[in-house]
Amino acid sequence: MELYKGRTKNCDGSLKLKTRDVTDKFLPATGHSYQTVHLVGED
Repeated sequence: MELYKGRTKNCDGSLKLKTRDVTDKFLPATGHSYQTVHLVGED
């Protein structure tokens, strides 16, 4: 995970996350899991 400090007027920065960071680090650390879904009409 990386903290990115961009030039914005109303925000000091933003959190730049990779999907793998969310699924492998963040969700387990918070005690949550994810479920892959297939949306009807989407390929």
